[in-house]
Amino acid sequence: MTDTCGSTFASVIRIALATSGTNTANNNTFKNLIINGNAPGLNIPTETSVDLSRANTTYGIFAASGASTSNQTAAPTAITGRFTSIGAGATATNLTISNNRITSVARGTSIQGSALTVFPGLLISSNTIGNPVAGDPDGVYNTGVSASGSNNGVIRDNTIWVESYIATSQTGIDPTATSVNTSGFTIERNRVLRVVGKNNTGAITFGISLLSGDGHIVRNNFITGIVNRPTPTIPFNPSIGAMGIWINRGAGHKIYHNTVVMSGNTPDPTGNLTAAFGFGNSSGGNSDVRNNILVNTQTQSGAVNPGASGFVCLYVPSGRTSTFNTIFNNNDYFQGSAVNNGIAQVGQVAGTGFYTAADFDAGTTTPATNFRSISSTWFLAGTNDNASKVVDPMFVSATDFHIFAGFADDQRGC
Repeated sequence: MTDTCGSTFASVIRIALATSGTNTANNNTFKNLIINGNAPGLNIPTETSVDLSRANTTYGIFAASGASTSNQTAAPTAITGRFTSIGAGATATNLTISNNRITSVARGTSIQGSALTVFPGLLISSNTIGNPVAGDPDGVYNTGVSASGSNNGVIRDNTIWVESYIATSQTGIDPTATSVNTSGFTIERNRVLRVVGKNNTGAITFGISLLSGDGHIVRNNFITGIVNRPTPTIPFNPSIGAMGIWINRGAGHKIYHNTVVMSGNTPDPTGNLTAAFGFGNSSGGNSDVRNNILVNTQTQSGAVNPGASGFVCLYVPSGRTSTFNTIFNNNDYFQGSAVNNGIAQVGQVAGTGFYTAADFDAGTTTPATNFRSISSTWFLAGTNDNASKVVDPMFVSATDFHIFAGFADDQRGC
């Protein structure tokens, strides 16, 4: 299926709902399709506009409002904005999007509900979204999978590449991009293999992002190739860097058995902060982060002061105490060999709160320079990271992030 319209706010497949009248679209399945949008060839330096470029305003499969409340056969109204959504009263139960090939759009799938009751039973699985060839002008430019409006959605077994010059954030998977009314998503066995933001306006780049909602499960995912070119005027800020897995808000999340590899070069002239896993300033309490492999070997070219950057496995804002009540354990933190590679950054002051592998001893919480001296305070029992490691995970190859048999089976990815 191909959308040949040259306009913004176009979609190849659209599910238009209303909160009354034509308010149901249950048990729809979109499967085994080749979906080509109307935005080919826009991974180019001139395509930067957030609101005017098709590289940020087009969709492969789009579900939100637009249906008539009085005429079931009337054409839906035009899409007018990126954050259009549909609220309570509308239902699209058991929507399934499976085994499709999606390209030439800003967003591969965008399911935009603003109430938990709109998309119960949502399943987005086994899709191939974007272009595996880095730098190719054609692809998916903003988000691979975006979904909200469900309390039990599943995003599973998708393979995703995202890359563009758009002056906004790029994301592989985000179940919460358009609504805070989302909870209980399971995000598992996905392969987010490249998310690259090439516009130095200060936006952040994510592999998997949890912007809101509670109780999400993120497990057994492979994430790599998450790179951003931040603005040179606002250095060392987690809000403009690159994050493999990012929890911005919400509580009660479970982050298990993921493999995140932050690698490659950041052509940044000042300072940068990237992390394989990170928390936002108002997020994440009562969460559980265990059995993950978190690697950061990113490097930096052209920096005036390389020490002003931090490429780390874990980022946590400062000021966290036992009320954070979050478990970190059985993780493997592996850093690169550059001066700005480390296992953790606490707070966003360059040169402060920076920990390397040499600053980690799982057997004790002392001295104050030991990372466990602070991570242990984030959970009331004081046991955080007493079984974590700082060792080479021994991947099969530079592109195959399975690990050799016999190495830390409890940390194995998918």
